[in-house]
Amino acid sequence: MYLHGLKYNKDNLNLLTNYQLLLVKQNKTKAAEQLQTKIDNATDPSPFRWLTLADEHYNNQKYFGAIKYYKKVIEIAPYLHHGYAGTAKSLFALDKKGASKKFMEIALEKTHEAKQEKLYKAKLAIFEKY
Repeated sequence: MYLHGLKYNKDNLNLLTNYQLLLVKQNKTKAAEQLQTKIDNATDPSPFRWLTLADEHYNNQKYFGAIKYYKKVIEIAPYLHHGYAGTAKSLFALDKKGASKKFMEIALEKTHEAKQEKLYKAKLAIFEKY
């Protein structure tokens, strides 16, 4: 079914990632690795699909992968704060505090939500300890 769906929409990130999960569960690691290249080169226009993928990598402590996908979010939708904040937290986890702070400052500039603004300011205050 995934292959059939991909015939009609080869860059659908949901189809690609779900198909990859199936291949992993079936212990078809080589095919899953090959599909990773298609995922990385996909041109899915939805920043939120990329954000979901980035968050999954972050939650699985795959910070370099998370950064790669957060940067796709930034590339597609530079006006959204999510990609910058995600990149900041991933860099922080990799102990790259200076770069992390810069991305958090941009996230703060991009947000228009009071709750997020307060959260980002609190996170930026943490950098004063370093």
